[in-house]
Parts: sequence; C-alpha cells; structure tokens
Amino acid sequence: MLMPGEALIASPFTPFAVPVKIHLYEEYVEKAAADAPKKVFTKAPVSHTFY
Repeated sequence: MLMPGEALIASPFTPFAVPVKIHLYEEYVEKAAADAPKKVFTKAPVSHTFY
C-alpha cells in the first residue's frame, strides 16, 4: 500500500517498478523561497547628462 506522496513508476525499460516520492508543491515553494538569496535593488544616481 502506498502512502500519500508516494508512487510507483513502471516502464518496459526497467525490470521492476521504481518507487518515487512526490513532494507537496506548496512546501517545496516555501522551502525554495526561504533558501533563495534575497535580492537588494539599489537606485543608481542619475547624472544631469542622462536626459
């Protein structure tokens, strides 16, 4: 019996079914957002010759 988030992938190219774990997408996004480096945008000064 499979638990939630588990699956079996069967293929004619493998001699047996391969078990896989499927992560909950919401948890994956939260973890990826927490691990991502924070981007800091700074405003560059505009010189008088810009326009």
